[in-house]
Amino acid sequence: MKKVFKTTGQLIIGALIGFFGMLVILQVEFRMDFSAYAYPVNLAILAIGTILAIFSLYRYFSIQFLTKKKLTGDEEDAAEG
Repeated sequence: MKKVFKTTGQLIIGALIGFFGMLVILQVEFRMDFSAYAYPVNLAILAIGTILAIFSLYRYFSIQFLTKKKLTGDEEDAAEG
């Protein structure tokens, strides 16, 4: 129970710091131009997502193939490890 109060207190303090920190940043004329980085970052995220999707499909189909295979003895042990 003590840990719950400690965690709740930390969460509230963090929320207050974040809220008032953003209020300060929004009140000050603080501008940053990220438009030069937008296209390369989007391409990188798209490439990473595509690679992860392909890897997931590869692992899915390899596991499907392995589960349909009839294994006994040492082959079964090797497939599990």
